[in-house]
Amino acid sequence: MALLTNLSLHLLMSYLCPLMLVIICRFLRPLVADVAVVAKCHLSALYSHEKGRLFAQLVDLLQFYEGFEINDHSGTQLGDDDVLQAHYSRFQAFQLLAFKQVPKVSTLLSCLI
Repeated sequence: MALLTNLSLHLLMSYLCPLMLVIICRFLRPLVADVAVVAKCHLSALYSHEKGRLFAQLVDLLQFYEGFEINDHSGTQLGDDDVLQAHYSRFQAFQLLAFKQVPKVSTLLSCLI
C-alpha cells in the first residue's frame, strides 16, 4: 500500500511540477522584468564586492533564466518569428514613450526628414 501511495504521489508531483513552473513563469517573470530586479542588483555594491560573490552568481543565474524565450501562458518555446515580434513590440513601445516624454526627440526627427 505504501508503495502504491509513493508511486501515486510521484506521478502527481511529476504532473504538478511543470504546471507550477508555468504558473510561476506567468506571474513572476513579468514582475521581475517590470521592477528591473536584475538591473538593480547589477548596480548594487554587493554585486561587485568580493564578499558578494554568491549574490553575483545568483543574479547572473536569474538573468540567464529571465532571458528564456518561452510563452509565459503556456510554457512552450517561442519560435524565431515570435521572439522577433516581441522585440519589435518592446522597441516600438520604447519609441512611443520617448516621443511622449522627450519633445525634443520628435522635433529633432522632424528636422531630419
